[in-house]
Amino acid sequence: LSLLEWFHLQNPVKEMYIDFAIPEADNNEVAAIYAVFPVYFTVFDNTVKATQSIDTLTDINHRGKGLFNTLAKSVYQKSADNNCALVYGFPNDQSAHGFFNKLGWKNLGEVPFIFKPLRTKYFLKSKIKNKIVQKFLPNIRLSFTQEPKMPQNYALVNITKFDDAFSALWQKFTNNKTIGIKRDAAYLNWRFIDKPFESYVCKALYIDQKLQGYIIYTLKEKHNGNIGYVMELVYNPEIKNVASLLLKNTICYFNKSKADVILAWNLPNSVNNNEFKKEKFLVLPTKLRPIKLFFGVKSYDASLETSLFNESNWYLSYADSDTV
Repeated sequence: LSLLEWFHLQNPVKEMYIDFAIPEADNNEVAAIYAVFPVYFTVFDNTVKATQSIDTLTDINHRGKGLFNTLAKSVYQKSADNNCALVYGFPNDQSAHGFFNKLGWKNLGEVPFIFKPLRTKYFLKSKIKNKIVQKFLPNIRLSFTQEPKMPQNYALVNITKFDDAFSALWQKFTNNKTIGIKRDAAYLNWRFIDKPFESYVCKALYIDQKLQGYIIYTLKEKHNGNIGYVMELVYNPEIKNVASLLLKNTICYFNKSKADVILAWNLPNSVNNNEFKKEKFLVLPTKLRPIKLFFGVKSYDASLETSLFNESNWYLSYADSDTV
């Protein structure tokens, strides 16, 4: 319940868009649900309201009645009437057909998983299914990134609350050239400080007491392994070593924590893509992906479609995920 309240009552926009299908014969039964939650979006130098599609559920006894389409179109109409400019999200392979073929979403491809392998056993287990043999598989360390030394005027600190300096840094990082969630202080506090049942490490790098970058990450036991997630990496692009210091420090943390692999979402056009490449992050092959997710969008504003339908304009990270 607290997670639902966080999504739908405490989001930065303070709006809620959920529709339920209730059978006339039994008002105590919920036949289907369709839910999105609102966020502020930057479309280059403009800020608009958007919604992210998160919950699509139909009771097994009520499938085949078109409830998914009916509820989704109702929610879209309500959000458009309240000046939301678009809906976007990450349908899995079971629901993608409905979004792209029935609801008019534009398919922008699969979610851009990248990864850095840290230990061999996790990947060998995916090839060898015999449980007895798995116990004897070698678990060789693959990454030997050294703990970076911080110059004297640099300070790496833990963040317990984001302030306006983080809003200004996002502006400098994107330079009004991307489409995506507006990662200002209000969003960052809601997403990473206030979210129930989650624990994120938020590290900020200051140079001469001025914020120049931050990284957010978490470690989870998921997908039959110990998985490190880089949720966000934002920095001042004018200072070359900031991103490298933050990322190296994070890799060392995951190595010490005996993570099997580090995952991130990162598009090839992203400002920080080269920083991930420098640290030997690779595009995750389809066969190794923990789940097949697509990335899509539906626009309520025809004037935005050309921009929204071009994947290279977007910025995505694990901050966009509703499950991590």
